[in-house]
Amino acid sequence: MWLEQIPLIQRKFVEDFSSRFSSGRPSRAVNLSNLALPVSTAQENLDLIRSVTENEIHTALFDMDPHKAPGPDGFRASFFHAHWLQNKDQLCSAIKDFFTSGRLLKEINHTFIALIPKVDNPETTAQFRPISLCNTLYKIIAKIMVNRMRPILQRLVHPCQSAFVPDRAIHDNILVAHEIMNKFKHYKGKKGFVALKIDMEKAYDRIEWNFLLA
Repeated sequence: MWLEQIPLIQRKFVEDFSSRFSSGRPSRAVNLSNLALPVSTAQENLDLIRSVTENEIHTALFDMDPHKAPGPDGFRASFFHAHWLQNKDQLCSAIKDFFTSGRLLKEINHTFIALIPKVDNPETTAQFRPISLCNTLYKIIAKIMVNRMRPILQRLVHPCQSAFVPDRAIHDNILVAHEIMNKFKHYKGKKGFVALKIDMEKAYDRIEWNFLLA
Protein backbone atom coordinates (compact mmCIF):
# COMPACT_ATOMS: atom_id res chain seq x y z
CA MET A 1 0.00 0.00 0.00
CA TRP A 2 2.79 2.44 0.81
CA LEU A 3 3.97 2.37 -2.84
CA GLU A 4 0.68 3.93 -3.88
CA GLN A 5 1.43 6.97 -1.74
CA ILE A 6 4.62 8.01 -3.56
CA PRO A 7 5.00 9.74 -6.96
CA LEU A 8 4.98 7.60 -10.11
CA ILE A 9 8.66 8.10 -11.05
CA GLN A 10 9.81 7.41 -7.50
CA ARG A 11 7.61 4.31 -7.40
CA LYS A 12 9.15 3.06 -10.65
CA PHE A 13 12.66 3.36 -9.21
CA VAL A 14 11.66 1.62 -5.98
CA GLU A 15 9.95 -1.25 -7.82
CA ASP A 16 12.74 -1.79 -10.37
CA PHE A 17 15.63 -1.65 -7.92
CA SER A 18 13.77 -3.75 -5.34
CA SER A 19 13.29 -6.41 -8.01
CA ARG A 20 16.88 -6.15 -9.21
CA PHE A 21 18.37 -6.57 -5.75
CA SER A 22 16.06 -9.37 -4.63
CA SER A 23 17.01 -13.02 -4.69
CA GLY A 24 16.69 -14.58 -8.11
CA ARG A 25 15.91 -18.07 -6.81
CA PRO A 26 14.39 -19.76 -3.76
CA SER A 27 16.68 -20.03 -0.75
CA ARG A 28 18.57 -23.30 -0.69
CA ALA A 29 21.53 -24.87 1.04
CA VAL A 30 24.91 -24.35 -0.59
CA ASN A 31 27.50 -27.13 -0.56
CA LEU A 32 31.04 -25.82 -0.89
CA SER A 33 32.77 -28.96 0.27
CA ASN A 34 33.85 -29.85 -3.26
CA LEU A 35 35.60 -26.53 -3.82
CA ALA A 36 39.31 -26.16 -3.06
CA LEU A 37 39.05 -22.88 -1.19
CA PRO A 38 42.29 -21.20 -0.06
CA VAL A 39 42.68 -20.77 3.70
CA SER A 40 44.67 -18.41 5.88
CA THR A 41 47.33 -19.65 8.28
CA ALA A 42 46.85 -19.81 12.04
CA GLN A 43 49.07 -16.75 12.53
CA GLU A 44 47.15 -14.81 9.89
CA ASN A 45 43.90 -15.68 11.66
CA LEU A 46 45.30 -14.37 14.93
CA ASP A 47 46.35 -11.14 13.20
CA LEU A 48 42.88 -10.74 11.67
CA ILE A 49 41.01 -11.11 14.98
CA ARG A 50 43.41 -9.29 17.30
CA SER A 51 42.05 -6.42 19.39
CA VAL A 52 41.59 -3.14 17.54
CA THR A 53 43.98 -0.39 18.59
CA GLU A 54 43.57 3.38 18.68
CA ASN A 55 46.36 3.63 16.12
CA GLU A 56 44.42 1.41 13.67
CA ILE A 57 41.34 3.59 14.09
CA HIS A 58 43.38 6.77 13.59
CA THR A 59 45.04 5.38 10.45
CA ALA A 60 41.73 4.24 8.93
CA LEU A 61 40.06 7.58 9.65
CA PHE A 62 42.83 9.82 8.36
CA ASP A 63 43.26 7.75 5.19
CA MET A 64 39.72 8.79 4.20
CA ASP A 65 38.93 11.61 1.81
CA PRO A 66 37.62 14.30 4.20
CA HIS A 67 35.23 15.75 1.60
CA LYS A 68 33.28 12.66 0.51
CA ALA A 69 29.49 13.01 0.74
CA PRO A 70 28.18 12.24 4.26
CA GLY A 71 25.80 9.47 5.23
CA PRO A 72 22.51 9.86 7.12
CA ASP A 73 24.23 11.17 10.27
CA GLY A 74 25.52 14.19 8.30
CA PHE A 75 29.14 13.97 9.52
CA ARG A 76 31.92 13.82 6.94
CA ALA A 77 35.32 12.41 7.77
CA SER A 78 36.52 16.02 7.86
CA PHE A 79 34.54 16.56 11.09
CA PHE A 80 36.36 13.72 12.83
CA HIS A 81 39.69 14.90 11.40
CA ALA A 82 39.19 18.39 12.79
CA HIS A 83 37.90 17.23 16.18
CA TRP A 84 39.91 14.04 16.69
CA LEU A 85 41.24 14.98 20.11
CA GLN A 86 37.78 15.86 21.43
CA ASN A 87 36.00 12.80 20.02
CA LYS A 88 38.61 10.03 19.89
CA ASP A 89 37.65 8.42 23.22
CA GLN A 90 33.98 7.97 22.30
CA LEU A 91 34.79 7.06 18.70
CA CYS A 92 37.37 4.45 19.66
CA SER A 93 35.08 3.03 22.36
CA ALA A 94 32.22 2.56 19.88
CA ILE A 95 34.44 0.91 17.26
CA LYS A 96 36.18 -1.39 19.75
CA ASP A 97 32.79 -2.43 21.13
CA PHE A 98 31.70 -3.55 17.66
CA PHE A 99 34.80 -5.70 17.18
CA THR A 100 34.36 -7.18 20.66
CA SER A 101 30.59 -7.79 20.67
CA GLY A 102 29.84 -8.14 16.95
CA ARG A 103 26.84 -5.85 17.39
CA LEU A 104 26.25 -2.68 15.39
CA LEU A 105 23.47 -0.17 15.93
CA LYS A 106 21.13 -0.22 12.96
CA GLU A 107 21.35 3.57 12.78
CA ILE A 108 25.08 3.30 12.06
CA ASN A 109 24.33 0.82 9.28
CA HIS A 110 21.79 3.12 7.61
CA THR A 111 22.77 4.55 4.21
CA PHE A 112 21.53 7.02 1.64
CA ILE A 113 21.10 5.57 -1.84
CA ALA A 114 22.15 8.01 -4.58
CA LEU A 115 21.49 7.32 -8.26
CA ILE A 116 24.29 8.32 -10.65
CA PRO A 117 23.38 8.58 -14.38
CA LYS A 118 25.44 6.27 -16.60
CA VAL A 119 24.60 8.25 -19.75
CA ASP A 120 23.95 11.91 -20.56
CA ASN A 121 20.19 11.56 -20.98
CA PRO A 122 18.97 8.52 -19.04
CA GLU A 123 15.54 7.19 -19.99
CA THR A 124 15.27 4.00 -17.93
CA THR A 125 16.07 3.04 -14.34
CA ALA A 126 18.75 0.64 -15.63
CA GLN A 127 20.72 3.67 -16.87
CA PHE A 128 21.36 4.77 -13.29
CA ARG A 129 24.07 3.33 -11.04
CA PRO A 130 23.15 3.24 -7.33
CA ILE A 131 25.81 4.09 -4.76
CA SER A 132 25.54 3.97 -0.99
CA LEU A 133 26.46 6.98 1.14
CA CYS A 134 27.52 5.39 4.43
CA ASN A 135 28.08 6.92 7.85
CA THR A 136 31.72 7.67 8.67
CA LEU A 137 31.71 5.33 11.68
CA TYR A 138 30.63 2.45 9.44
CA LYS A 139 33.36 3.34 6.90
CA ILE A 140 36.04 3.35 9.60
CA ILE A 141 35.03 -0.17 10.67
CA ALA A 142 35.04 -1.38 7.05
CA LYS A 143 38.42 0.22 6.39
CA ILE A 144 40.00 -1.45 9.42
CA MET A 145 38.83 -4.81 8.06
CA VAL A 146 40.20 -3.98 4.61
CA ASN A 147 43.57 -2.90 6.02
CA ARG A 148 43.87 -6.19 7.88
CA MET A 149 42.94 -8.30 4.86
CA ARG A 150 45.08 -6.41 2.33
CA PRO A 151 48.44 -8.12 3.10
CA ILE A 152 47.06 -11.62 2.42
CA LEU A 153 44.67 -10.92 -0.46
CA GLN A 154 47.29 -11.70 -3.13
CA ARG A 155 47.50 -15.28 -1.90
CA LEU A 156 43.83 -15.82 -1.05
CA VAL A 157 42.25 -14.39 -4.21
CA HIS A 158 42.66 -16.35 -7.44
CA PRO A 159 44.92 -14.69 -10.05
CA CYS A 160 42.00 -14.53 -12.50
CA GLN A 161 40.39 -11.93 -10.22
CA SER A 162 42.38 -8.95 -11.41
CA ALA A 163 40.40 -6.05 -9.95
CA PHE A 164 40.13 -4.73 -6.37
CA VAL A 165 43.34 -6.49 -5.29
CA PRO A 166 46.55 -4.48 -4.69
CA ASP A 167 49.10 -4.68 -7.53
CA ARG A 168 46.51 -6.08 -9.94
CA ALA A 169 44.69 -4.14 -12.63
CA ILE A 170 41.43 -4.84 -14.45
CA HIS A 171 43.18 -3.66 -17.61
CA ASP A 172 44.87 -7.08 -17.72
CA ASN A 173 41.49 -8.68 -18.44
CA ILE A 174 40.73 -6.03 -21.06
CA LEU A 175 43.98 -6.84 -22.86
CA VAL A 176 43.24 -10.58 -22.74
CA ALA A 177 39.73 -10.01 -24.17
CA HIS A 178 41.18 -7.80 -26.92
CA GLU A 179 43.76 -10.44 -27.86
CA ILE A 180 41.09 -13.16 -27.98
CA MET A 181 38.82 -11.11 -30.24
CA ASN A 182 41.77 -10.25 -32.45
CA LYS A 183 42.51 -13.98 -32.71
CA PHE A 184 38.90 -14.67 -33.71
CA LYS A 185 39.04 -11.98 -36.36
CA HIS A 186 42.19 -13.24 -38.07
CA TYR A 187 41.79 -16.98 -37.56
CA LYS A 188 41.56 -18.99 -40.75
CA GLY A 189 40.30 -22.54 -40.76
CA LYS A 190 37.22 -24.71 -40.50
CA LYS A 191 36.91 -24.62 -36.73
CA GLY A 192 34.45 -22.01 -35.44
CA PHE A 193 34.60 -19.86 -32.30
CA VAL A 194 31.87 -18.19 -30.29
CA ALA A 195 32.17 -15.22 -27.93
CA LEU A 196 29.50 -14.27 -25.38
CA LYS A 197 29.17 -10.72 -24.07
CA ILE A 198 27.57 -11.02 -20.63
CA ASP A 199 26.00 -8.26 -18.55
CA MET A 200 28.23 -8.33 -15.45
CA GLU A 201 25.97 -6.01 -13.43
CA LYS A 202 23.90 -8.93 -12.18
CA ALA A 203 27.01 -10.86 -11.17
CA TYR A 204 27.97 -8.12 -8.71
CA ASP A 205 24.52 -6.92 -7.64
CA ARG A 206 22.77 -10.24 -7.11
CA ILE A 207 25.18 -12.39 -5.17
CA GLU A 208 23.13 -14.74 -3.02
CA TRP A 209 23.44 -14.26 0.75
CA ASN A 210 23.33 -17.99 1.47
CA PHE A 211 26.35 -18.45 -0.82
CA LEU A 212 28.33 -15.72 0.96
CA LEU A 213 27.45 -17.10 4.38
CA ALA A 214 28.43 -20.62 3.34
